[in-house]
Amino acid sequence: MRNSFLFLLAITISHFFPISQTFSQDKVEITGIVIDENGKTVPDVKISINENSYVTSDAAGVFSTEISSSKIDEIEAFKRGFEMFSWGKLKGDNFKIEIKLKPVDFNLIGKVFDENEELLANADIVLNPDDPQLKAKSNSKGVFSFKVPAFIRVDETSKFSVNGKLLEPEGVEFQKKGGLLHLTLPVPYQTIVIYDKDNNKLTHTSFTINGKEYETNDQGEYKLRIREVEKQQYAINGHEVISSKHLPGDNHYLLYFSNIKEEKEELSNVEYPEGSDEIVEEVEVEDDKIDLEKITEYDKDINIIINDLELEKQRLLQKSTEIRTQMELVAEKMGEESELTDEEKKHLTETMTSLETQLIENDLAYEDAQVKTKEIIDKMKFVIIEKDSVNHAVEEQIEVIATEKKQVEEELERDFIIFSVVAISLLIVALILFGSGKRIKKKNNELFKLNTELSQTKDDLLEKVQEINQQKEEIAVQAENLQELNRDVTIKNKKITDSIRYAKSVQEAVLPSLNLLDSFLSNYFITYLPKDIVSGDFYWFTKVPPHNGEGEKILIAAVDCTGHGVSGAFMSMVGNTLLEEIVNQMKIYDTSEILEHLNKRIIEGLRQNETTNRDGMDICICSLEKLTTGNTKVTFTGAKRPLFIHRNNEKIVETLAGDRRSIAGRQPKVSIEFSKQEIELSPKDVIYLTTDGLVDQNNENRKRFGTNRLKDFILENSGFDKDTQKKNLEQKLKEYQGKTEQRDDILVIGITV
Repeated sequence: MRNSFLFLLAITISHFFPISQTFSQDKVEITGIVIDENGKTVPDVKISINENSYVTSDAAGVFSTEISSSKIDEIEAFKRGFEMFSWGKLKGDNFKIEIKLKPVDFNLIGKVFDENEELLANADIVLNPDDPQLKAKSNSKGVFSFKVPAFIRVDETSKFSVNGKLLEPEGVEFQKKGGLLHLTLPVPYQTIVIYDKDNNKLTHTSFTINGKEYETNDQGEYKLRIREVEKQQYAINGHEVISSKHLPGDNHYLLYFSNIKEEKEELSNVEYPEGSDEIVEEVEVEDDKIDLEKITEYDKDINIIINDLELEKQRLLQKSTEIRTQMELVAEKMGEESELTDEEKKHLTETMTSLETQLIENDLAYEDAQVKTKEIIDKMKFVIIEKDSVNHAVEEQIEVIATEKKQVEEELERDFIIFSVVAISLLIVALILFGSGKRIKKKNNELFKLNTELSQTKDDLLEKVQEINQQKEEIAVQAENLQELNRDVTIKNKKITDSIRYAKSVQEAVLPSLNLLDSFLSNYFITYLPKDIVSGDFYWFTKVPPHNGEGEKILIAAVDCTGHGVSGAFMSMVGNTLLEEIVNQMKIYDTSEILEHLNKRIIEGLRQNETTNRDGMDICICSLEKLTTGNTKVTFTGAKRPLFIHRNNEKIVETLAGDRRSIAGRQPKVSIEFSKQEIELSPKDVIYLTTDGLVDQNNENRKRFGTNRLKDFILENSGFDKDTQKKNLEQKLKEYQGKTEQRDDILVIGITV
């Protein structure tokens, strides 16, 4: 939901004090009050203590609950637009607590309706039109959402406009369940005009609309706001509606009434044919039979449909929750974009598509529930119509009986001889009237009871449908927000990746050209494996001309900067630039002095004596000078990095240890100067400069590659040519690493002198 993608913000506050607060009883009633930062009470906040059931603060912000433990471990508070930042006991009372909330940004979701309470699509909604603060547009289903900042409060008193029309206060309503905002355009005014059957206006006449009483003015009119004016129930005591006419252009509704008493007096003069009694009895029997059978049948159908709808609602609720939870997990995983492989990205995209498909299926199931609801409402309407028809039939029967009675009285005056026959007829009519009255009364009681039950059932069903509808709309809005967020993340990730790839091209351009290395070194290899697109490891090379009686030299270094990826790449650019400046501009060729100057320049450049920055680097640097004897003099200085040496045809690998000190960063408490070590190597001897990435790489059993395994590789491969050594090293690393992720940047330089 969750979604949702979601619909209320939950803030859990635990351990506000160093230890949990306790009370002196095992089971105690806790009362409290909820206030905001300014000390104003906050109503309608859901509170739970120690994961007990939720209670809601009243209009004065007061709440009461009971806990089974004497210790308060956790308090949860729920209210849209707020989060809890503290709670504590009120002074002087161990059993009262005070909860403080502060406003936060939140997503406000709502629906907009037109004058006839139909959902309004593509509507422009504005908060506070006089000074517009927030704007939104409803989707095809009339749903909209605001991103409400913490400093803006939104409630029933807030002013909204829809399509430029200012809403009245009764058109702004927050739903009690779900907190969904309903905005409704004002209902247009209609003028009700009442006439009698002779087209005369009935002035100062009391009439009712759906049971509510009104009175016409001296023009026989009454003006009020009302929607669907033609579908309402109108009545005047002692009158009945004979016709009506709606004039939409003028917003007038004309009603014509007749006086029932006058109509009956006119009917009393009408003569009916013989056999009317038989017709009355026949109608009573048929009506009685039809109503009882249909009412029983509809009662059974309604109970079945109600049970089906309840089961359907529970299933939809459970599925909605599952979809929301899954979508939140996918969104969270997609937020870790830099740590995902292409295959994981593809899998997450497919998962998101699957969740969207499930959401559509859930919508279809909801539409089916709505169809079922419409069917039961239609059946309810039919039962009500049947009830009205029964009442109408009873009235007709009473009128027929009254007419027959008057006819008998007239016949009695004309002919006294048939008096006895008329008396018997009247007795029979009286018996029929008595029996019919009892049946009618019983039937009306049953219909009234059934009508009451159906009305309650209708209200319950409409409430349940509304809950499902709100949850569905929340899921839809959260899904749309999640899709938009996913698009934003994808775009931003592409921009970041493109920038890093460009940085890679810059970094590669700064590294020494392999063609340049080939012109000075005849047999060497470089294994350079960045963990990410750019690397914190780099290699550096320069040629030193003859000076101070010494011959031409080559300086080469393997450098490991703090971190990897973008941060490490930045430090590598700094280190490369400073090495070029120290050697080629300042003409410092001694390896130990080079590192001393590099250490000083980085500390000064990053202001490490003034800030908490502790970035630095480990380095292995060598100078190679060809001697007249054909041998090579190697001068080595290391900052926490060793130099590995394998002499031709020997079965051991020598290790020249570096100084226990890094370039910049954290420095030892006892000052250590960088030292240099000189050795003379014969032709076909091999030296290896490395960073720590290779030896620190672990396998699937979490075991490091280690220095010993590197030395074993050197013994087995130092006699091979450069290409074979490089290929074998990378293959051995791949086999050892298996499916384990690369841990750090890796750099190995092998040079055969």
